[in-house]
Amino acid sequence: MLRILGLACFGSSLGVFLFDPMLPMLSRDFAVPRSQVVAMATAFALAYALAQPIAGALGDQLGKLRVMRVCLGVSALGTLLGSLAPSFELLLATRLVVGFFTAGTFPLCFAILAERIAPEGHQEAFGKASAASVTGSLAGAVGAGFVADAVGWRGSLFLAGLIGLTCFAVVMAVLRDTREDSSSRAGFGSALSAYYRILGLASARRGLGLQLALTGLTQGLFPHIAFLVGASASTVGIVLSGFMIGSIAYGLSLRRTLRWITPARLTLAGGLVMTLAMASLSAHLPWPFQFGALLAFGFAYRSAAIPLQTYLATLTPKTQGAMMALHSMAAMLGQSAMPLIYAAGFDRAGIMPTLLVSACLLGLCAVTVASIMRSSKRSH
Repeated sequence: MLRILGLACFGSSLGVFLFDPMLPMLSRDFAVPRSQVVAMATAFALAYALAQPIAGALGDQLGKLRVMRVCLGVSALGTLLGSLAPSFELLLATRLVVGFFTAGTFPLCFAILAERIAPEGHQEAFGKASAASVTGSLAGAVGAGFVADAVGWRGSLFLAGLIGLTCFAVVMAVLRDTREDSSSRAGFGSALSAYYRILGLASARRGLGLQLALTGLTQGLFPHIAFLVGASASTVGIVLSGFMIGSIAYGLSLRRTLRWITPARLTLAGGLVMTLAMASLSAHLPWPFQFGALLAFGFAYRSAAIPLQTYLATLTPKTQGAMMALHSMAAMLGQSAMPLIYAAGFDRAGIMPTLLVSACLLGLCAVTVASIMRSSKRSH
């Protein structure tokens, strides 16, 4: 089950950062300004975020596995159709569709894992599923850069859509006989009311706010990397891959890492690394150094994001589908807003001051997550 859900996460994540290495190319081909092209990332993330309450509620009502499979197939098809878009506006429309349906795959996979795996195994399972998701993002970003340099951005979209549809076919074939207990499904109204109950918890609001800030400060910078690096799409893809490789390394090495450091201390160390990595990005170093900074950044980011996700999943055991939907919604709201905030900061204050402020805020987020982890451990 974990491997197949990991494949679903992989296929769904192919399109998340697919456009980031190609944004300068799109700006030239469609003759649109940088600010408008960067807003494409905002459109995807905003559609993803707004779809979360719907996806979570439908998952609780109709069955998480069923809804997840439909969303995986539609998001892959939308990416494929994007390769045929004759205008920037139609390409943006397909991006909105992909963002909306991608929202139903990743969080529902985590909700299924949360239901079927004992709480003590959540962090490891979430880490492995996240590694699969980040591998998809890695393949999308790096592959898109190389394919775009070779045959253009349309070829990148077509190939990503084709791979996504292949993942969908495998998931449908392997999990076709899986049945969920209909007695455990909540009605649509009950699922929606779960959001109100969750948001009524101060601990949930604090955790979701932290997730919004943590993801926004980190991944909201990605659409600007292509313009900061100023290199070919393939080089930008390689630089972005550093973050994703670091994230994968976290998932694969977590069990061994926790043998010699506590989770809270790992999160604190990750906060320090995130602060230093973000600060180094403001120094305009050659791209190999930027790759190294993002490599460390990816590992450090997961050291805060995964424990925070684990904490949120255990707050409301009976409505984990709704909680995971709100978790992803918070993350994507941050990712949708921050590209525009970064753009405004770069224009008004400059690149270095903006990134230094972000570095300090990331460190503060990590300290807060570590504090929550210690408080949660004492309460249990």
